[in-house]
Amino acid sequence: MHQKPEDWRNFLEALLVELPLGVQHLWAGTGEGGVEIEQAASKAHHAWISLANALVDAVYLRTGFWEIALDNLNSILRIQRLAQAAAKVFVTAFGPSIGLASISDVDALQDEIGRLRREVRELRQKLEFHPGEGGLRRVK
Repeated sequence: MHQKPEDWRNFLEALLVELPLGVQHLWAGTGEGGVEIEQAASKAHHAWISLANALVDAVYLRTGFWEIALDNLNSILRIQRLAQAAAKVFVTAFGPSIGLASISDVDALQDEIGRLRREVRELRQKLEFHPGEGGLRRVK
């Protein structure tokens, strides 16, 4: 990883030394405990953000994370296409013998469904629904 050692040191120092001292000063009523706590929390926060950025850089940019993710996605898509092709071959070969419709029957049915959807859409456009005026009325 590419984090600087002073980021770790700043984080730990703020969290383990400065923050407890600020709390002690606040409880004791000496000094400006509230300001010390705010400064320690801010220092710890900035150091933590710097460490998190270094971790993200190390994981996503340097290790080739995205190349691995894209390769896996491409492999999954290839397997999916292969499974679809195998299913088509299986249905074509064994479908009629086990009572499944053939591919051409399914395609014809899909075409018929598409035609019926278009017909319903055209009919819906010809009729409008007016709830306050007695229901459906023809639009010309």
